[in-house]
Amino acid sequence: MPRGLKIAIVWLLEFAAIFALAETISVFFLPPGLIFYHPQQQVEPSARRIYDSQPNQRTFTIDKPYVTNSLGFRDEREVPLAKHGELRILSLGDSIAQGLGVAAEDTYARKLEASLGPRYRAVRVINAAVASYSTWQEVDLLELLAWPARHVIPLPVGDSNQYYNATLLRVLRELKRSRVLSFLRERLEIAWFKVFPSFGWTHQQMIYEGRTSPYLEQSYSDVAASLEAFASLARIHHFVPILIILPMPGQVRHPDPAAHMQRRMEAIARRVGIPTVDLLPVLQQAYASTRDVYIQWD
Repeated sequence: MPRGLKIAIVWLLEFAAIFALAETISVFFLPPGLIFYHPQQQVEPSARRIYDSQPNQRTFTIDKPYVTNSLGFRDEREVPLAKHGELRILSLGDSIAQGLGVAAEDTYARKLEASLGPRYRAVRVINAAVASYSTWQEVDLLELLAWPARHVIPLPVGDSNQYYNATLLRVLRELKRSRVLSFLRERLEIAWFKVFPSFGWTHQQMIYEGRTSPYLEQSYSDVAASLEAFASLARIHHFVPILIILPMPGQVRHPDPAAHMQRRMEAIARRVGIPTVDLLPVLQQAYASTRDVYIQWD
């Protein structure tokens, strides 16, 4: 056997031994990694919103069961048209509202329904959130629900690189089981972005620090337009719109963070007549006691 190959094998064995030892020790110091069960939650293409949550699916969100009804909402119950005096709350949002990696009974939609139950004869909180949705997609989904007769023509599903992407995702998800890799990835990513900041990281820092740019001003303008449409739908269909402002992870980790984004969003909502709920103080308290508000890597 060539000497170079022998050295490479020894290095590989040493690395494997060190990694196994680090994983064993990390049980006492680091939070557990993520265990993904397959299939993960499914989406289908949409001509209007790029994609929608697939209806009638029984899949997983990380390691928790994920069930949708015939409307694609995360709920094993169907939503009858007749209310029969039922108070209804529709929850629109992204993966946080949908409950990424969270059991259905622990999503805030179900928690809210349970807490309001004793006060009302009948109440239903409908979880219509879709992972990675932006504000415009959420409002567009609401508009579609308001006029259900309008038809959406799905885009054709391309099959190029589908197997490769699915295989790559499975490999990455398996790596997320590791406590050590999760810890190292988070630290290395912070160091990397400080030296080589990405477009998204740079603008997130600007939002946090209260700085702006033409791109951010256009983004705030787009959000304002979506919220104006939200308020308009509320006036037409006689429901109460509420904007929940979720903080950035960096804000939650600091005891006295800058809240420029919250003040900016509150000003936009106030201008269009939408009340707001700021979750920064509540999530700060939760993070201080549990350190488990956000899912690592996601």
